[in-house]
Amino acid sequence: MVRDVASKAALPDDLAELLKGTTREELETHAKKLQQYATPAAPASLRGGLDPTDDGDTETDPRELARRYGGRRRKPSPLHRLSLNCVKVNRL
Repeated sequence: MVRDVASKAALPDDLAELLKGTTREELETHAKKLQQYATPAAPASLRGGLDPTDDGDTETDPRELARRYGGRRRKPSPLHRLSLNCVKVNRL
């Protein structure tokens, strides 16, 4: 009866030995208390987030990404040009 209650509560053998009670109800109550000390089983799939086997738009080639998204360069702002001039003056 103890093994039945322990397996029903998914208790490991080490904790199943600690079950106390004379009736099935007492054993089930104690098994519920011991469940908090049992480590949960690992989920069937630890995959989360991105799926590396997905054949969607997953381009990772830097040249291709640069061609696709970085083809245009912005002109430096006037403040940026001013700061570059200050650096040149300080180096002289």
